[in-house]
Amino acid sequence: MAASERTLRHYRMFCRRCGGTWDAAYDVVTFHDVEGDQDLFYRHGLPAMAPWSGVSCPTCGDQRVAVLPFRAQAPNPHAKGRAVKEGPDAA
Repeated sequence: MAASERTLRHYRMFCRRCGGTWDAAYDVVTFHDVEGDQDLFYRHGLPAMAPWSGVSCPTCGDQRVAVLPFRAQAPNPHAKGRAVKEGPDAA
């Protein structure tokens, strides 16, 4: 029989279409056995897809969602292609 452990994992989501961000918490049950680890994800007590598969943006509905480490800051969608100048030459 495989050993298991339950943890609460937090993820930050970022929509690549509208720039929306939101946080999501998942209960994760990890089963350990000789063949490797298997994670099962739950939200609100019900089985759920892994956060990196099949997540839709709650604002615009798009599925181009990036999953970031929880403490990561989402990229600024308005800064695309802009370089930030620093130092004495910055104008």
